[in-house]
Amino acid sequence: MLSRWPRPIIGLEADPSGGSWALTHGLSWDSGLSDLAAEQSLVTAETIGRCSISLSSSIWVVCAPKEPVLVRRGLDWLDDRLSAWPEDLDVLVDAGRSDGSHPMLSRADSVVVCANGTR
Repeated sequence: MLSRWPRPIIGLEADPSGGSWALTHGLSWDSGLSDLAAEQSLVTAETIGRCSISLSSSIWVVCAPKEPVLVRRGLDWLDDRLSAWPEDLDVLVDAGRSDGSHPMLSRADSVVVCANGTR
């Protein structure tokens, strides 16, 4: 489905209970949410490129660290910068198991809830 998305996308892992994408999909923990949050400038396509893993020419992922405290710290740093993200990118956020209070949900243009019945 993502290969048919009409615009470039960033998959942003923002699960407050800790990241799992890198482990689950064999991706690198070397850069990601913590690095993106540590950037001192506005978030640009270049910044995202430095802090993400490219899956194709139009799909990047930003993995979260596995430690919940580092994820929450990264989300706090990014909160004020989300409205300044490049407008030509769509950001798909994995908010994890959320009670609806996730900081990114209130800023989203759309929210889609996915449920996994196997847990």
